[in-house]
Amino acid sequence: MRHGPDPHAAQAPTRPAAGVRARKPAPTELSVAGTPSQARAAIDARHAAGATGVVLVPAGPDALASLDSLARALDPRL
Repeated sequence: MRHGPDPHAAQAPTRPAAGVRARKPAPTELSVAGTPSQARAAIDARHAAGATGVVLVPAGPDALASLDSLARALDPRL
């Protein structure tokens, strides 16, 4: 019979101590904007910091143009 915590059990997420408020990230920490090369650099920086993926959402009045911009930011051969 095993005693102690199960090493395979899921860990509960940690929470800030009572009375401590978690810092809300600034919008610029969560979003990417700019030229294709600026967007590519921002995405690369997030990956270098440990991000394993990003969510890309086109913005602006012309969704097709936004998607084209995203594609160019990710693949400069386009």
